[in-house]
Formats: sequence, structure tokens, C-alpha cells
Amino acid sequence: MTRHHSLIFILGLAATSPALCALTPQSYLDGNPQTKTDPHLYPVRIVAVDGGAPVGNPIYVTPGPHWLEIVAPTGNSKMVAKPQTFVLKIEPCTYYYLGAHKDSALLDKWKLVVDEEDTIKECNPAEELKKAKAAPQPQPQVAPKPNSTH
Repeated sequence: MTRHHSLIFILGLAATSPALCALTPQSYLDGNPQTKTDPHLYPVRIVAVDGGAPVGNPIYVTPGPHWLEIVAPTGNSKMVAKPQTFVLKIEPCTYYYLGAHKDSALLDKWKLVVDEEDTIKECNPAEELKKAKAAPQPQPQVAPKPNSTH
């Protein structure tokens, strides 16, 4: 499914259910970068958001800072990928496509990049900020040391 098809599908689901739209955060994280021509850009797996295991893809998130544990592909198929922790500031009504930038497919060293950000036009940023303030913000047991911030 392409980026635009994913957004249309998600927005279509939200539009068919006003109650779902009112409760579901309108910002998303996706571990599939959209740039297909960069040989140094790889998909990532988001293993935790604020200490909890996310469900599905894309991952729904509220606006504000979030701790992310992310795994990138390793250069060695026998090696278990070690998650890295990042803090990403999420804006309301935004769809984030994340990726791992690696200088070489054989190296395990990588950095998190926001490959693309799409604004969800049918979304009201002020309303999303209100929802975020009303909802309890989960915090990890111990704040991780971030590798990077956005």
C-alpha cells in the first residue's frame, strides 16, 4: 500500500466513525521510509513507545514528546538487533515516516531519520492538542538516555 493509499484508508476509517475520530490520536508513526532511491535508508521496527509495546502499523500517538525504542536491520543475519532509544517530538495531525540511515548495509551503526512528514489536512491541530492534554501521558519507568531528538 502506498503512502497516500495508507493515509486515505486511515482517514476513511476515521471518517466512518465519529466516535473513533474523537478518541483516536491523529498523529502516526510508520517504520517504512518513503524514499526508495536512497541506498542508505532502511525500514525500522518500532518495538516500544513510552515503554509500551505498540500495536499495528501505523502507530497512533498523541502530540508531544515520546520515547521510542527502535530496531534497524543488522549487517549480520546471525546477530540479534539491539534496540536504540530516541525521543521524538510529535506534532498534531502529522504522519511520520521513520527510517534508519546506515553508511553501509554491512555496518550495524545507524541513526534514526524522519524520512517524510505528511500533514493530515482533515485533522484539527487545536483539537488534537486538547485531546493530548486531557489524556494521561504514559512515562517509562526510568527515562532512557535518548540517542537523538527531533
